[in-house]
Amino acid sequence: MALEEKVLLPLARQHLSEADWVEIAEAFGENGDPRFSADAEDEFSALFSRIVTLAPPPIGVGPATGR
Repeated sequence: MALEEKVLLPLARQHLSEADWVEIAEAFGENGDPRFSADAEDEFSALFSRIVTLAPPPIGVGPATGR
C-alpha cells in the first residue's frame, strides 16, 4: 500500500485525465462492496461469535486468563 500511495497514485494523478478518473470511478462503482454482501455478513457474524467465545473477559466470554 505504501508503494501505491508514494509511487503509483502520484503517477496516476500526473498522467490520467479527468475522463480517465471518471471511467475508473464508474468501473469501481459497478462493483459491490464485498464487506456488505449477504455472505460477508454471515461470515463476519460467525467470526465475531468465535472471537467473543475465545476471548477472555472483559472482551469476551472465554476462559479467564490466570493473571
